[in-house]
Amino acid sequence: MQRKRLTTLCAAAVLPLLAVMASSRVTPSNAEASHVEASRVVASRTVAGQAAESRAVAAARPLRDDDWTLTFEDDFAGSSLNTALWQPGWFGTGITGPVNTQEAQGYDSRNVTVSDGHLALALTATHGALVSTNPHDGRASGGFEFTGPALMEALIYTPGSTTVSDWPAFWSDGQSFPGDGEIDVMEGLAGQLCFHVHQITGGPGQCTNLGPGWHNYAAYWNPSVRTVTFYYDGVLVGREAFDNGDAPQYLIIDNTSTAKPVPDTMLVDWVRVWQQPHYGHPHPLAAGPGRG
Repeated sequence: MQRKRLTTLCAAAVLPLLAVMASSRVTPSNAEASHVEASRVVASRTVAGQAAESRAVAAARPLRDDDWTLTFEDDFAGSSLNTALWQPGWFGTGITGPVNTQEAQGYDSRNVTVSDGHLALALTATHGALVSTNPHDGRASGGFEFTGPALMEALIYTPGSTTVSDWPAFWSDGQSFPGDGEIDVMEGLAGQLCFHVHQITGGPGQCTNLGPGWHNYAAYWNPSVRTVTFYYDGVLVGREAFDNGDAPQYLIIDNTSTAKPVPDTMLVDWVRVWQQPHYGHPHPLAAGPGRG
């Protein structure tokens, strides 16, 4: 979780995802104006209204065609975490972590709950919350990892008032950092919503001026052209070069802080991963190299 702070917003276009997947081209336009307006509109809505509209946006966008297969989905129904998919901690349960030295505290599995159709990740005065699908984190069985081309997306409530609180994040990671890479689909940095990739050559990325609340976050990993393209609420916000040798990635969602935390709760409505199985890469559930 090597998250580095950048503040420049990338100019990009509002394009259907499938068109971008097919062409790997970006048509320039003024994404900043779109995000300013989105922030203004989001600030005027209730939490329930934001969630409903974000679901409608996600359902209406042409995210995939017959070439794409849904290989992972969790809508957090029921009253407990699906431990066949997720583990509530960083390489273990109970009190674990932190992921890196920039964090002010580790994680408490008791801060991970499921209710009312949401995953809730609470950040308290002493500990944060994290869930991971890493099948090689010491669990007896289960988990999930995937290879590209893949589209990962989630509908998430990021806490805050006018700016994002603390350090919430939705990201993927490989078994051996930095060689296997990392994709930060969303992370809150200095009150902003940001995206990055990390690999041996560095950690490029950018931040947007989109405000906190319910948003759909998506990233399309295309290993054939070695890029990751990022979308917030269906708006293309940027693209970064990414070459991790096609090493598998697993999913992580966490709520933590770099300083004294502002107690809050991050909510997740659903998480999905779409893939192209015929691409020639291993099946997403194929075992990858374990961590030594």
